[in-house]
Amino acid sequence: MSTQGDSDPKSKAPPSKPQANTNKQKSGGAILGFFVFLTFLLAVAGIGAGYYVWQQTQQQLQAAEVERQALKHALGNLDENPRIQKFSHSFNKKVEATNSKVQQLGKDLNTITAEQKRLASAVQSTSDIVERSQTGWMLKEVEHVMRMSQHRLLLDRDFDGALAGLKAADQRLNDVNDVRLIPIRQSIAKQTQTLQQFPHPDYTGLQLQLDNIIAQLKDGLIEQATQVVQVSETNEQQQPTIPQASEEESQPLDAKRIWQISKTFILEAVDKIKIALSDSVNITHGEQKIALFIEEQEKKRAYDFLRNKLLGAKYSVSTRDDTAFHQQLNAALAWLENNSQFTNSDLLIKEITNLNKTNLTPALPDISEPSILLAKYMDTLKDKK
Repeated sequence: MSTQGDSDPKSKAPPSKPQANTNKQKSGGAILGFFVFLTFLLAVAGIGAGYYVWQQTQQQLQAAEVERQALKHALGNLDENPRIQKFSHSFNKKVEATNSKVQQLGKDLNTITAEQKRLASAVQSTSDIVERSQTGWMLKEVEHVMRMSQHRLLLDRDFDGALAGLKAADQRLNDVNDVRLIPIRQSIAKQTQTLQQFPHPDYTGLQLQLDNIIAQLKDGLIEQATQVVQVSETNEQQQPTIPQASEEESQPLDAKRIWQISKTFILEAVDKIKIALSDSVNITHGEQKIALFIEEQEKKRAYDFLRNKLLGAKYSVSTRDDTAFHQQLNAALAWLENNSQFTNSDLLIKEITNLNKTNLTPALPDISEPSILLAKYMDTLKDKK
């Protein structure tokens, strides 16, 4: 039995430890209550202090509002004061003047900045020129000569000048003696051959031919005038002479006298007929002179017209105006074909027709390839620097 009582847990007595824990819980609750009370007191104190601070803040805000209203009223009074208004107006003017000066200074500053950039670029260019080697100077000279050759060809159609420029450029490149310039010299040789084989007109020769045709116009008029003078002299030599009637002395009236009077009357009638015929010859001779004068005037007008047309064609050759050149020659041909004032019209028509076949402005070849190659080569030299 005792063994069973020992083994039953219900028969055991409670230990002393649980009692000790209960005491600790009571003491912990008291401490927690104290802290809660302390927290409440602090909260009440904080609320009171906050309320006090809020009241003080409201008072300060009210005081600040009063001061602001006072300052606003004072400022209003200041704005109405004439002295203050005058000072404000003067101050505003000075501010505007200062702003205007500031703007002008800004513009001047921009101008100075741009000028500084330009000067910097000029200084850099000058530095590049100063530092350029002798070879660089020679290449620039070649570039200028080739550019002038292109201008002579394109603007003046001066084939000889363009050829001379290309040859001078090639000689200068030969003086440089650089194998890298061989492609450029090959291009110059090709352009030189193209210009030499190009069928360009001989402008100087065309002007000389026109001068020769103008001289032939005068020769044709002189030859025809000589023929007219010879015909006129022949007509004058063939004109009949007018006999002069002699006066008869008075004789006594008889049969012989009557015969003499009748004879004299008949002779006088014959003389009057001759005089009338002579007057007719003189009038015809005068009309012939007028006709010759009119013909000479027409010849002079024809000469002046053709001479002006040929001189216009010559001027067109000097200005390389192909349209005007052919217009002048066509007008001269039309006149010669429809008029016969010149003895050498056939020769003149033939020579003017040959000149009219000339084209003053053929399509020009492009000789810019050497300049392009040289510019590329000079750019490689700049990149190496």
